[in-house]
Amino acid sequence: MNYKIKYDPSVDSSIIRNVIVASEPRFQSLGDWLPRLEASILREGVRNPVVLSAHKPEDGGITPRYGGSRIYVAQKYGLRIPAIIADFDDIFPCAEEIGFDIKKLGVILKISHNVFILNQLV
Repeated sequence: MNYKIKYDPSVDSSIIRNVIVASEPRFQSLGDWLPRLEASILREGVRNPVVLSAHKPEDGGITPRYGGSRIYVAQKYGLRIPAIIADFDDIFPCAEEIGFDIKKLGVILKISHNVFILNQLV
């Protein structure tokens, strides 16, 4: 499978097929964690990009790899969010192609060191 790693600072959260729902047992076990995340996102926006896989709809569509809780909150309020995307079918033609450029990833993720697990993007 060929894909391109891209960055889009403003993805419409409604196009993401997220499987996380408010009744998720994990949310229930974390106490006030979700309300605190929600308040933070409403106050500051989504600061850290989510990681998405993007395929044609018949091949699964746009799905989260990491950041489902942030996507859940963004979808609840109709927010746009930053995303790093493994784009298999050029679903995001206008997104910046960043490839495996460690420096660009570091800037996007606000990481000052050069340690990444790149296989986590696919």
